[in-house]
Amino acid sequence: MLLSENGQERGIPIISMVGMGGIGKTTLAQIVYNDREVNVYFQKKLWVCVSDPFDEMRIAKAILEALTGIPSGLGELNTVLEKIHESIVGKKFLLVLDDVWTEDERKWQSLKCCLKSGASPGSKILVTTRKENVATVMGCTRLFNLGKLSEEECWSLFSQVAFSGWNHTARQILADIGKKIADKCNGLPLAATLGGLLRFKKSREQWQRILDGNMWELDEAETGLFSPLLLSYYDLPAPLRQCFSYCAIFPKGYKIEKDLLIKLWMAQGFLGDGNGMEIVGEEYFDNLAMRSFFQEFETYENDDGIIRCKMHDIVHDFAQLLRKRECYVVASNGIEEQRAEWYHESARHLRLILDNEQAVIPSLLYNAKKLRSLLVDSCPSNSSTLNASLPRLIDQLTCLRMLDLSNNRFRRQTSITELPCQIGELIHLRYLSLE
Repeated sequence: MLLSENGQERGIPIISMVGMGGIGKTTLAQIVYNDREVNVYFQKKLWVCVSDPFDEMRIAKAILEALTGIPSGLGELNTVLEKIHESIVGKKFLLVLDDVWTEDERKWQSLKCCLKSGASPGSKILVTTRKENVATVMGCTRLFNLGKLSEEECWSLFSQVAFSGWNHTARQILADIGKKIADKCNGLPLAATLGGLLRFKKSREQWQRILDGNMWELDEAETGLFSPLLLSYYDLPAPLRQCFSYCAIFPKGYKIEKDLLIKLWMAQGFLGDGNGMEIVGEEYFDNLAMRSFFQEFETYENDDGIIRCKMHDIVHDFAQLLRKRECYVVASNGIEEQRAEWYHESARHLRLILDNEQAVIPSLLYNAKKLRSLLVDSCPSNSSTLNASLPRLIDQLTCLRMLDLSNNRFRRQTSITELPCQIGELIHLRYLSLE
């Protein structure tokens, strides 16, 4: 189906994988995407993490960058769409849109028209989503519902990983507890992650503690979604736990710069004091990567070290759960009234996205007196708002340890024209970025 011409179908076929979070949609899509025959069949392959909200400009720029290999500095959506059209005309492409949430057909229409008008026969779009209605809205021509594993399949997956290399006697001692733990995974393939952790815990007492742990009682874990991640998380040393959960400050699907992340950890005091903090940060990052908290690594050409990475959507959701009253990503568009539910008096870390020229600084931000991290991404047309608001922000947010005004999300230079004199009053500040 994926490797076939479109035949009598009009336009470009849209194939959707639908299933609950953690069921394996993204993993299956990655297997398809990296298949050897797929690589041969398509002239261009594009992977974009969509997430929520459905940001047409960001998605269009990501598609264009994947096509050209060059970050786009364009500021108008129509111009970006024209460039996409020019780049795909005459080419057979596969576009994967991972983790789509929007049920508003209007947000998808302009991009869809651009792709349809430029697509060569045989081109395909593959969508992953948790909602069947999303697939319908996007004009899906073929839908695959991914269901849970049966109890037998879940136990088989768990036991193959957990008991790998064990002798028959050792398996028999822990098989009864293992079956109960596998049942609590509720049919999700993340049971494999859980099995991988327990493979190195050989005593009955260790397995029993996991089975009896109160983590299974979390509301968010009713489906078993976060249970294996909780086990992996609590298996981390305490310093690594705070380093991992701090990553909730990045938007879902964000490309995290390794060097920047280590600097942010340093600014928060997570890596101790004195010399050698960079080395400790490297060790922490490598440890988290080894345990699969990070993925989709980009490396240097000689494969000598990691440049950037991403977090799986489920892992990102888990980090946000851990920091749900401390760490927020807030987008302001100046049209919809900013909801107050993001704010809590214990808020410590915030990424603020000013999406357009109407966007304003949420008034509640001035009350976040205990904020320690503030990252501001301002669109090119919003520089005046940020410049005017910065003095008051700095006056109020005196506990800041990190202030990032570099506009990393928009991949352009900072819109700050002058730093206010109040910046010198931030006595706790350890990291300031205007790059």
